[in-house]
Amino acid sequence: MTRFVNLYLLVSGGLAGLALAIPSLVVMGLFLLILPGLILGLAPTAFMWGLGFALPWYAVRPVLGDYLAIVPAALIAAAIFWFIPQAGIAESKARLSASLQPELIPAQPIRLAGHILLSSSGMATEKGARGAPYDQAEIARRPYVCDAVCAALLATPGVESVTVNSDQRPGDGGAQMSAHARTFRLVPKSECSGPSVRPTNPDQLGLTQGAGGASRARIRRLLSRPLQAEWDVRLSTKECIVAEAPRTQHDFVIRKHSYRNFESESPRESRWSLGALPVSVDMLEIAQADGRILLRKMLARTSMLQAPLNIGTAGDLQSFHFKWSRKDLSNGKRYESFNANQLLADHSTLRTEVDFATVMQDSRDRLAHALADPALPASDPAFQLAGPWMNSLDGQEVSDADRALVATLIRDPRVTKFDGLHYAIKAMGESAAELRAPMIERIASTDLTASDRPRDIGRVIASLPPGTFASLTDPEKAILADPARRVLAAGLISRQADRGPAAVPLLLDILKYHLREIARERAESAGASDNMIPVDRVRMALCLMGPEAASALPAIERLAAEGLVDQRFADSREWQLMLARLGKPVTSIPKPGNLSGTEANFHRNLQERLDRFKPDRCGPQWS
Repeated sequence: MTRFVNLYLLVSGGLAGLALAIPSLVVMGLFLLILPGLILGLAPTAFMWGLGFALPWYAVRPVLGDYLAIVPAALIAAAIFWFIPQAGIAESKARLSASLQPELIPAQPIRLAGHILLSSSGMATEKGARGAPYDQAEIARRPYVCDAVCAALLATPGVESVTVNSDQRPGDGGAQMSAHARTFRLVPKSECSGPSVRPTNPDQLGLTQGAGGASRARIRRLLSRPLQAEWDVRLSTKECIVAEAPRTQHDFVIRKHSYRNFESESPRESRWSLGALPVSVDMLEIAQADGRILLRKMLARTSMLQAPLNIGTAGDLQSFHFKWSRKDLSNGKRYESFNANQLLADHSTLRTEVDFATVMQDSRDRLAHALADPALPASDPAFQLAGPWMNSLDGQEVSDADRALVATLIRDPRVTKFDGLHYAIKAMGESAAELRAPMIERIASTDLTASDRPRDIGRVIASLPPGTFASLTDPEKAILADPARRVLAAGLISRQADRGPAAVPLLLDILKYHLREIARERAESAGASDNMIPVDRVRMALCLMGPEAASALPAIERLAAEGLVDQRFADSREWQLMLARLGKPVTSIPKPGNLSGTEANFHRNLQERLDRFKPDRCGPQWS
């Protein structure tokens, strides 16, 4: 028996020491053979429990003998490891209880009206001017934005103003205003003395949308941002949001708390602490001006030691480590999450929905009027409606007037965001070819020094119907001849595949120029530039043409021999497929050194991709 106990301690202690010293061995063992990883992961607890048994066993065996001493030694060990964590467990439960306040859920939705104070943690401040130098004092003065909840409150009938302030913990009273706090009011446009405040991301309330999954209609609605679109229509036509110094008197106070209790009383390094940990608290509270609580909902969470005491693991592949094993302790259900905005929407009259079809029609009408008014400045919110409206066209029938409107907004320099243009082209079908001219005109007229260059147009132009670019127009020749401007026409470069072999000389000229520029930047240790984009789009065009562009292969091989083909391209699957499509023998394409597996497997996989070629495998690698 003594020999067995000694051998157990020796083996388990050695494995435990190895696992604690090099935790990555546990991860490697789990990935390679599973069982070795499990053994190493359990070794620290096995040794600790074995030692807890062995010490009392050695003490009582002279009296009771080897085998009779097993029972009292086991009982002593069990008692030790059961009672050691009890103080920490009791303290964790006490901390959780102390962090809770009585909850109150109203029987009927709370009718929000008048002046509202919204006090919330994590409030975002306005962004500074683009390119402005870092100024800590200026950052400290930046006011809070009107976020999604603020916008929803302003849109709620009966609400007169919304004051946004930083989070106040329960008991703080909520009267202390942050230096960033301010009050927002919705007023008629006639009362606006300057540009309106534009709500920040009003569609990002994070509400549960119910059944339906990722249906096409739901995706279209999400992309169209109907709440933001409605605000842009309102702010462009009849109303504006003004920002003022924060009010001190309010009819309702909405507090969205997120904080940690007992943080100062907990050890900084808690991995091997036997004490209690801080309690994380999320809380939503709605109160009237007199302090009467109308709604309070809390979710408090901490973790407490497990009994009997044992050693567990935590972390991911990079941060894997051992620690005292703990289990979650909360006043909520298992895996329960806390969504303050959802609770607010469920239990108050907060306005969170709009009629999607009506908003999109209003957006289209307002956008059309704005485009027809040359005196309207680019800062008007109407021009922000282009993206949402074009997103809403996905899967819809497009009228002649709609097609004309898309072309008009592409040409108008006041419109700078085209995130929905892809869906407009998709909805227009074959008739989208008529957008070729306005898209080329916009690229040709863009100020290359402007910060808001419409890159989306240059990318999405590749989505025009097949054969659209079978011949090259003079404006397109001018764009492709200009190294700086063709960066904005990435799709035009890749669509030279429509021209077949006739496009090869031009594509090779573009390739040579930008590969040399990349090599120059690399030699000068310059940062990343846009030169990767034209190279990638030439690769796409040649990949799409395949055997038709076989004449390009010798020139590409010479560029590679000169060391001009950047390793980021040479090592990519997309570049290798392009070479194979041009006719280079698969077995002569070297396997990248950073790729695992044998060279034979690499060649076999490349041959399979070549044999099962689909055009989408030539897709963009750099954007």
